[in-house]
Amino acid sequence: MTKKMISKWGATREDKADKVDYSLIPTQMLTRLAKHYSEWGKVHWDFNWLQGNEEYRRDMKKSAFRHFIQWFEWQKDEDHAMALVWNIFSYETLKLKENWGLCKFLQNKVDTDAQKELIFNK
Repeated sequence: MTKKMISKWGATREDKADKVDYSLIPTQMLTRLAKHYSEWGKVHWDFNWLQGNEEYRRDMKKSAFRHFIQWFEWQKDEDHAMALVWNIFSYETLKLKENWGLCKFLQNKVDTDAQKELIFNK
């Protein structure tokens, strides 16, 4: 049975102690990451990276490491921190796609049937 919290006014809520609290993620960082995904999409098409294979994932790891070094060395020619995070997030998403099939939430973000066919082989 779910544990409940009762306010002093008598309102009940589910106990949040074991829940993930996404509000702890700094929104500024999410905005920076979203900008990086948006810039990528302007150049390569939003979901192009979802077609990546094992070789593509190896390149993502190399790129992530390069961006880590550039971030570590304080290089300012681009947002290397978000490029690093982008490569890691995208790499891990491709692993999910390979292991479990593509997450349903991504299917809802694709605009056209042609794009869905390209990504999801439908």
